Amino acid sequence: MMKRINITGLPFLILGLFWVAVTAGCASGPKPLTEADKQLQLSGQIVNEVRIVKMEAKKYEFIPNPIVVRQGEKVRLEVTSTDVNHGLAIPAYKINRKLEPAKLEVIEFTAYQNGSFPTHCSVFCGIGHSGMSGKLIVLPAGQ
Repeated sequence: MMKRINITGLPFLILGLFWVAVTAGCASGPKPLTEADKQLQLSGQIVNEVRIVKMEAKKYEFIPNPIVVRQGEKVRLEVTSTDVNHGLAIPAYKINRKLEPAKLEVIEFTAYQNGSFPTHCSVFCGIGHSGMSGKLIVLPAGQ
């Protein structure tokens, strides 16, 4: 007599393992800055000693990309999704925020280490979700 196996949870297990595999590389530390990174213009503007960067999330991109700041700066990202739910994750800075359509999400942090840090969308937003990524470039303080 053959025993029947319940596989109702199998699709969720497969999806979970896939998600772990896709996001595993995002938690890595900073990558060294390239010469091209060092030539980028700073994002946003300084207001009351805080670098304010207005951002937009939409299928399947972040604007601006990359986000460019200086080491030691207090940074305030003002992010709005223009279409569907998205997420903004910057693992090296322990940032992971859900972005709801037409709702301003404010994310504040201090850019304590220079380098190039990966960013990505952390809320499934459609077929192009896995390619919705970017970079946070933190230039050295004296540059």
